[in-house]
Amino acid sequence: MSDTLSRDFTAAPQKMNDTAVRLAAGRYDDEYLYRLTSAAQQTALAARQLYTQTKARSADFRAFGKSAERARPVPDGYSLQMTGATVIIRLPLLLTRRGCDSAFICEPLDALLSAHAPGLPRFRACTVEFLHCYAASHRPADVRDHDNLETRAVLNTIERYLLTSDSGLYCTNIQSTCWAPHDGTVVTLRPGKIPVMEAVP
Repeated sequence: MSDTLSRDFTAAPQKMNDTAVRLAAGRYDDEYLYRLTSAAQQTALAARQLYTQTKARSADFRAFGKSAERARPVPDGYSLQMTGATVIIRLPLLLTRRGCDSAFICEPLDALLSAHAPGLPRFRACTVEFLHCYAASHRPADVRDHDNLETRAVLNTIERYLLTSDSGLYCTNIQSTCWAPHDGTVVTLRPGKIPVMEAVP
């Protein structure tokens, strides 16, 4: 907000209060009331114009914020590929242990998905495959159990852009591990949920 707009914005309530006081003081003087009515109208018009300007400035600021958010840089190694109806997301690192802070993974992932948002499908039912890739320099003991990996935060980030819901009614999750030239995580989303067998009575 500019200095002039800020000054007008601060002064407007005081002007309206002064007008109200003068109206109360001059309620028995018709000529005085007429002048005060004109002043009140001018104050109301000025207040309306000020409100319109402030609202426009706020809209411009929000639009700037959204454009800045869309322009967030995506770090190297994060990529998204679409093959037919399948979406493949590549992350250049392994997922954190469950319960650990995963913001350093999810924030770049969110920037990646935001950059591709207009062209992304919205899956009603899908199968999500997590492939955990370990560089050959790791020892077998370094490979973590799947239930120790923080997939929930990653799936919640993906859900905002691609899924109707990550509920088990709409989404099947599969995890696998492999050796690879570099550490990384590949998340593949395929349309259609793997059918679940009925419980045996």
